[in-house]
Amino acid sequence: MFHKSLDQAESGDNVGVLLRGVQRNEISRGQVLAKPGSVHPHTEFEGQVYVLTKEEGGRHTILLRLQTTILLQNNRCNR
Repeated sequence: MFHKSLDQAESGDNVGVLLRGVQRNEISRGQVLAKPGSVHPHTEFEGQVYVLTKEEGGRHTILLRLQTTILLQNNRCNR
């Protein structure tokens, strides 16, 4: 994707964007660039998580807390 023009990018893609009238200190990595009104932020969601067993390369101790932090990356969500 380097040195190529693209019409769109998605989660996990690395892109460089030239923005006129925007200073470098006004933006940061991870922010969303989208057409106004096309993205609707949410503060919660419901999902199912499968935790790998020790044999599958996952945790070898039980999750003791009722609440934990789960980091998600490159996810596709269907409505």
